[in-house]
Amino acid sequence: MTSTAFAPGLIALALAGTLCQAQPVSQTWVEVTVPMVSCGAIDDRPDLAREVLLLLIDLPNRQIWPEGCQWLEPGQVLMLDPDQSARDTEYVVKMWDPVCPQGCLPTMTPVYAPPRRLVGAYLQPTDPPPGW
Repeated sequence: MTSTAFAPGLIALALAGTLCQAQPVSQTWVEVTVPMVSCGAIDDRPDLAREVLLLLIDLPNRQIWPEGCQWLEPGQVLMLDPDQSARDTEYVVKMWDPVCPQGCLPTMTPVYAPPRRLVGAYLQPTDPPPGW
């Protein structure tokens, strides 16, 4: 007669290994190549998408920018939002600005910028910043 008994610790270890596996988040990092207007906030405020487009339209006449709006600078590295569809990027590009890789909250803040079809290319693929 063959024994099919297993050591209890072995079964628990095997189950724990399969339950802890998480799906990796798709990360596409980009670098800003030319200055570009953007709007962002610590919390995710989709209404800022509208603000960035209004700012872009009125940029030559604009004296005061809305709160949270600023220039993206060449060399700045951001992560494209993995949940934004290609269709959504025709209206506004949502990205995440890394604040710190570990040990503080928030680790990334949302940034909204205009689509390439309105302003031309201003982003190029790059590697994540150190620590990410």
